Amino acid sequence: HEEEMIQREILYRNEYYQDMERYQEQIQDIRHDMKNRLTGLLAAAEQGSAELIKDRLQEVLGDIRLAEEIIYSANPVVNAILKVKSVKAKEKEIPMQVTTLLPQRVSVDIGDMGVLYGNLLDNAIEAAMAVEQEKRYVHVESKFQEGRLLLSIKNSKPSGTSSCQQTSKKDKIKHGRGIRSVRKVAEKYGGELLLKDQGEHFEAVLLLNGVAKLE
Repeated sequence: HEEEMIQREILYRNEYYQDMERYQEQIQDIRHDMKNRLTGLLAAAEQGSAELIKDRLQEVLGDIRLAEEIIYSANPVVNAILKVKSVKAKEKEIPMQVTTLLPQRVSVDIGDMGVLYGNLLDNAIEAAMAVEQEKRYVHVESKFQEGRLLLSIKNSKPSGTSSCQQTSKKDKIKHGRGIRSVRKVAEKYGGELLLKDQGEHFEAVLLLNGVAKLE
C-alpha cells in the first residue's frame, strides 16, 4: 500500500509538471495573439471602420475567455490538477463548477496536493457518471484562511448507494484505497476528511491545519 501511494504521488507530480508546461505555452500563445489583435484593432480605429473594430474586439474577447478557461486557481499546483480533472469531467458530460481562493504557494507538498485533490475529484466524477446526464454535476470549493486549507467537493450520485458505495463494484477497492490515502495525508497535516451522504448528493469535506502561506 505504501508503494502504491508513492507511485500515485509520482504520477500526480508528473501530471502537474507536464500540464504546467502546456499552461505556460498556452499563456505565451495568448499573449502573442493578443498583441497582434490589439495592433489590428488600432489599425481599424485609424481607418475609422466600425465593422472592422467590432470584429477585432470579438477576437480579443475570445482570447480573454480562453485565458479565463485556463486559470482555475492562483495556486499553480491546484490549477493544474483542476485543469486535468475538468477535461475528464467534460468528456463524461459532467458540468464542473469551481471556486477557489488560495495563495500561490502553501506549505503542502505537491504530491500530497495530488493525492488529496486528485483522489476526491476522481471519486466525485465517477459517482456523477452513474446518474442521468441532466442530473450530473461536480461542485468544487477550496479556500485558505488563517492557517487552514479547506476543500469541499459536492457531486450527484445514485440515490440507492451509501457514502461508501459511490463507485461501482469493480472500482470499490481502488476507491477505498484512494480514501485511505486521503485520510493518511490529512492526518499528516493534523486535519480530517468528512464524508456526507445526502441521498442523491454526496459531499467530501477536507480540512488541513497548520498550513502556511509561502512567499
